[in-house]
Amino acid sequence: GEPVEGEELSKEKIQEVLLKAHTDCNRSLHVSQRVDDSLSGTTSISMYLHGNRNRITISNVGDSRAVLGRVAGNSSTNSADINNNSNSDAGGTTPPPTTSGALKAFALSRDQTPYRRDERVRIRKTGARILSLDQIEGLEPIDNGEAERDERLEREGGEGEGELILGDEIDEGGDPPRVWSPRGDYPGTAF
Repeated sequence: GEPVEGEELSKEKIQEVLLKAHTDCNRSLHVSQRVDDSLSGTTSISMYLHGNRNRITISNVGDSRAVLGRVAGNSSTNSADINNNSNSDAGGTTPPPTTSGALKAFALSRDQTPYRRDERVRIRKTGARILSLDQIEGLEPIDNGEAERDERLEREGGEGEGELILGDEIDEGGDPPRVWSPRGDYPGTAF
């Protein structure tokens, strides 16, 4: 049935509700006569506040990032308990307090971009291609073995290799990986 005020939702119900909100929004934009989404990308962050348990659940799509600022030196670790129940593994524990008194940022989500190996594997399973603009235009070589290496490392749990850490400089050359349709050189969404 419907939740009662003050009733806590289960982890599964929260995930179901957040997924439904994101897919309903995407579907509404797709069928809208006022929005041409044929060349559009998606990025979104949602937060569900668990009132009685003083916890939050973050849901993200694309390269949106949720960050929590916490006053360093706060000795109350329970008051800022962070619980990340999304598909990301960016959170789940409260960071230890520090003593500087400044704000410290903590990532609550992980960007879903082709910079992440698990995302490259997921994207390719849909039939999409991951190439830079220079690769599409023939200016840079295409690494035909990358997809196979990514899949093997994902199966084997190869940590670190092919992964980037939040804050790393990842686009120094100005030619980021883009997601391309399997049917042509579009949409070319950049991250």
